[in-house]
Amino acid sequence: MFSFNLLTIEEQSALKLQCLWRSRSARHQLLRLKEKQLQENKQRKEERAAINILKYL
Repeated sequence: MFSFNLLTIEEQSALKLQCLWRSRSARHQLLRLKEKQLQENKQRKEERAAINILKYL
């Protein structure tokens, strides 16, 4: 005989909510990281532009 440990509907719902919360949190974390990288790239681009302008003065 096999013994299956079936989750109740409440437990299934709780697990689904937990997974959704984690994935949502991870998405927000990735978005913040992406935003930070974009800001850093923009700053580097501005710094390079300023250096190039100074070279020709």
